[in-house]
Amino acid sequence: MADTGADDFYVNWYQSKLWQLLPAVYRNQDAVVPGVPGALQELLNRIGAQTATLRRSIDRLWEDQSIETCDDWVIPYIGDLLGTRLVSCLDARAQRIDVAKTIYYRRRAGTLGLLEELVADIAGRDARAVEFFRRMGRTRHQFDPPIGNAYAADADLWANGVTYTPGEIVGNGNNAYLCIAGGISATTGTGPSGTGAGIADGSVTWGFQSPLGALVPAVIQGLAGVNSRTQAGGFADLRNPLAAASTNTAFDEFAHTADLRAGVQSFGWQNIPHLGLFIWWLHSFPINGATPVANATGCFTFDPSGRQIPLFSPESRQSASFGDDWVSPNEWNLPGPVREVLWNAYPDQLYPAAFAIEDNAGTPAPLDYSGFTIHPETGMFSFIGGIPTGLDIITKYQYGLMSTLGAGGYPLSLLEAAPIPATSQPVKGGGPAFSTDLGAIMADNSYIFQDTLTYAGPTASLDIGAHTVAFTIIGQQRPLIRWTTAGSNWTIQGEGGSLIIQGIWFAGANLTLTGSFDSVILQFVTLDPGTAGATAIDGFALTSTLLSVQAAITTLTLDHCITGPIQTSNGGAIEQLNANDSIIQSLPDGTSPVYALQTQLGAISLSRCTILGPCAIHEMSAAETIFDEPAIAEDTQAGCIRFCAIATGSALHAPYRSVNINPHGPLFRSRAFGDPDYARLTRLADAAIIDLGLGDSILGGAENGSEIGAFQSESVALQKRGLVQKFEEYAPLGVYPVWIEAD
Repeated sequence: MADTGADDFYVNWYQSKLWQLLPAVYRNQDAVVPGVPGALQELLNRIGAQTATLRRSIDRLWEDQSIETCDDWVIPYIGDLLGTRLVSCLDARAQRIDVAKTIYYRRRAGTLGLLEELVADIAGRDARAVEFFRRMGRTRHQFDPPIGNAYAADADLWANGVTYTPGEIVGNGNNAYLCIAGGISATTGTGPSGTGAGIADGSVTWGFQSPLGALVPAVIQGLAGVNSRTQAGGFADLRNPLAAASTNTAFDEFAHTADLRAGVQSFGWQNIPHLGLFIWWLHSFPINGATPVANATGCFTFDPSGRQIPLFSPESRQSASFGDDWVSPNEWNLPGPVREVLWNAYPDQLYPAAFAIEDNAGTPAPLDYSGFTIHPETGMFSFIGGIPTGLDIITKYQYGLMSTLGAGGYPLSLLEAAPIPATSQPVKGGGPAFSTDLGAIMADNSYIFQDTLTYAGPTASLDIGAHTVAFTIIGQQRPLIRWTTAGSNWTIQGEGGSLIIQGIWFAGANLTLTGSFDSVILQFVTLDPGTAGATAIDGFALTSTLLSVQAAITTLTLDHCITGPIQTSNGGAIEQLNANDSIIQSLPDGTSPVYALQTQLGAISLSRCTILGPCAIHEMSAAETIFDEPAIAEDTQAGCIRFCAIATGSALHAPYRSVNINPHGPLFRSRAFGDPDYARLTRLADAAIIDLGLGDSILGGAENGSEIGAFQSESVALQKRGLVQKFEEYAPLGVYPVWIEAD
């Protein structure tokens, strides 16, 4: 049966056409109740539905011959004709690409470029392939090409009367140039100037290769390190800070002794048949136009909450970076944290592509980085010689996270359709603008944030009455509503209305809901969970944002959110709380437990969530969720718990295919919000399972074989298995991949 995709009403049209072919006398006799199909029409509708399906299949026979136009159900059949080994973790679109590129893959099988492209196609991640045999220390023999002088001076390269031939690569300053045509020597004693393809220097035509340092042919040919100039197989030259700091990474330039152990994450690399696949699993998300936070000494953070977070490089490799145009990526091409030594060595490649300080007066434009001291590992900067007057400073940067959770400046297409009121009011400019835009709510209204600036938190309560009020964003924006007074609280009251919040970050105050709401919807929202014992750079405590429900809410929905505790009090009740792909965290206060979820009445349904903190609820249903601390349900005879990780001491209804863990066990790489590894499972998370049995897993314990928790939709475990399967098919013979998480 053909996959019709979206309903185009073709079946309804065919049913109606068949019904109209029947004489009117029979149609009238069959219409016992007007508008309701009778027995005869129901029979013809069933015949018409099958006829429409058959007719559609016939009409699409030609389209189904091509992988580009065929229905989804045809993809495995075309793949079977080609002998394609389809990967189960891929969706229909990715499987279509896999089949379409089968011949492309086979023509390039065994090449480093293809292996990196497989990671991009299957896992959607960036990777760098490294042949470890090239990093092994050894004695050079007569068949090795000569290395030459890796420290040749520019004057020697561009001496008068030197003749260059097409295809020859030479260096000049910080660039490498390829002689494209000509062959007559330059007579000026200088090399080509400027950048770009087809630079002319006399009668010799040059093409710009890449800015990789003062390069010479030995470096281009891989016979000497780009930064250290250490010769292949020789002693390490540790004088270059970047090269020395890159030891045992994907960009190591030094030679090592053989390691004959089986290759794994941290050892067994240096062996002749071992091929290292360094994969960057974290995503790098862009933030444009954020408000920096300053302390009294003139030091700023890129992060608008005042946190010190590492800055990331952007994901700059595209499909055009592979195939015939493939080159091994540089560190700034990959979505990893920017190291201080990398920034010091290659500032032009990182600024402003990865991060920048801009003047927001008029059209934002990056300021010259020579006027700043930037520390990318902590996400901080300061002006050299004091802060200039008259600047409206904003920041542009990249941050790392495992998935699209919380407010993150994501594309608007990620937001599922919500009943947003058509009447809208723009909010822009930062500062107190948000508070001043809020007036008496007299009708349904949408407040649409136009930028990523920081807004002062409202102090007055907001009464939406029986209306639908939405606070949302335009695409790629992440506004922050921040309170800087200890003990702040923002109260929103309803009288049967609906509240919708999308894409906004709240920090520094509790949110209190009073009255009654028909529905409260939070999509891609961050209610700052805080950081235990930490303060922002301006001295304000990074406390958690409590969602205090003192209202009667029919439905509370959390979709891809990161929040602090959610608790009911003062007669508040949530009839139904639905949360999916979310993290809910409470911070311990050292005296009594602070519940991440606490409700007196109503039912809670969790899907693919991570709960960092104890829970005390009335009724619980959960799937593929991690309960990091005990969860107590008052009604243990109701609810469905399946494929979960549950802390000991919990009382939930009959868990199915779930595992037990110790409370606050060693599951996560970080519990600190703002850290790129926040709520990310460790590689050894399964070791935390109590009484580990056959088939028990957290890293692969979801129903589809992926990991349990908020990042289940990333399907990391499935992608890893798919990569192993594909590499068995396309890796060179006798080569064993070593899978390494580079971040």
